[in-house]
Amino acid sequence: MAEETATIHGYGSFIEKVFDGKLESLQAVDTVVRCALMDENLTHEQSDRYWLDVKTHEIEGREDYDPEDHYSPVDLENKEIFFDEQEKEIYFRADNITYGDEVTLTASYMVIFVVDDENIDDSPLMLFVDLEEERSSLNGRFEVNWHEDGLFYISI
Repeated sequence: MAEETATIHGYGSFIEKVFDGKLESLQAVDTVVRCALMDENLTHEQSDRYWLDVKTHEIEGREDYDPEDHYSPVDLENKEIFFDEQEKEIYFRADNITYGDEVTLTASYMVIFVVDDENIDDSPLMLFVDLEEERSSLNGRFEVNWHEDGLFYISI
C-alpha cells in the first residue's frame, strides 16, 4: 500500500503559543488535545482561532450503519515535546490515532485543538491538516499514522 501524505499548517493562535514559550503545556497529562475530522467545505483561515469557528465542518458518521460505529473525534495519547539541542529543533510527538475498526466516513481535513473544559467552543485551534484528497473508510479501519518525527517540528 502506498504511503499517503498530508500537509500540516499552524493556526495563528497556536503559533502565538509557540512564540510565547507555552508549548510545553501541551504535554501535560490534564491537557486534552483532540483531533476532529472535517468535510471538504472547510478552508484554512488564519483568522479562525477557536473550535466555534470551524465546528460546523466536522464530519458525521453515516446513519445507515450501526450507531456504535459512528465517527467521534479522538484525543491524542502520550503527547511529548522533545528538544533536540544538537539540531536545534523542537518536536511534538504523540501516538498514532484510530477512529475505529469498522467505521464508515469520509474526510478531507483534520483540525487539532486544545480542549477547553469549561466551554468546548472556546477551545483554541492548533493545527489544520490537509489530507490532500478525500479519505474514506467503508465499514473499515480509519487511522492516522504520524511521521516518525512526530506531528510537527520547528527549527529554531
